[in-house]
Amino acid sequence: MIDVAASIGHGFDAKLIARALVVEVKIVADALAQLARNGLLVGYVTGDGQTYNFSHALLGDAAYSTLLRKQRRRIHEKVLTAWAELEPAYMQTQPTQAAHHLVGMGDYQQAVTVLL
Repeated sequence: MIDVAASIGHGFDAKLIARALVVEVKIVADALAQLARNGLLVGYVTGDGQTYNFSHALLGDAAYSTLLRKQRRRIHEKVLTAWAELEPAYMQTQPTQAAHHLVGMGDYQQAVTVLL
C-alpha cells in the first residue's frame, strides 16, 4: 500500500489506493489512519473525505526508490486505471497528474499528448 501511495505522490486517499489494489476501502482507510497515528502520514479533510500526504517528502521518496522499474510501471498503470474508473474525465481535469503516471509507465508520447 505504501508503494502505491508513494507512486501517487501528493494527496492520496483510501478510495484510490483501494481501487488500484482491488481491496476493500475500509481496509485501506484503517491502514492509512494507523500510519497517520504513527506519524508517517498527515491526514486532512477535503470535500471528498480524508486525504493523506507523507509527513515528510523523503518518506515518500524513500518508499518509491525501493521499487524496481517494472514494479513502478505496473503501479503507475494501476493508479491511472483506478483514477480513470473513479473519475472518467481524469485525463482532462488532472492532466499533470495523468502525465506523471504515464511517464511512470514509460508512455512518454501519451504524457505529452495529455499535457497539450
